[in-house]
Amino acid sequence: MLLHAVTSRVKVLSQTAAADPVAASPVTAEVAEEVVEAEEDSTTRYFAGMAERLQREGLKVEQVIMEGEAVDTLARVIAGQQIDLVTMTTQGRSTLGRLFLGSVPESLLEEATIPVLLLRADK
Repeated sequence: MLLHAVTSRVKVLSQTAAADPVAASPVTAEVAEEVVEAEEDSTTRYFAGMAERLQREGLKVEQVIMEGEAVDTLARVIAGQQIDLVTMTTQGRSTLGRLFLGSVPESLLEEATIPVLLLRADK
């Protein structure tokens, strides 16, 4: 199963369009929709290539794109589908980058009750 949790529209709407709080303006529903659709489109293209490679290796592939918080969504699907191994790519962020931006793989490692194999995205 290829699974990706896209940022929820609600989360995008709660963000502001500028890092400076004084200059910030709220994100409109249209912009939130465009952001989520762009992430879904990008994931769909990535999954298509990945699925093709895996199917050539003789694997059956299911592609799932869900909206929601990544760790919660992944944990829910893992439990619901009785998955026994998770393989994830990482961005290879520095410790400082993980501190400020978070790390889905790191958070999932803390919550997972099954093996999680992490691979560098550039590999």
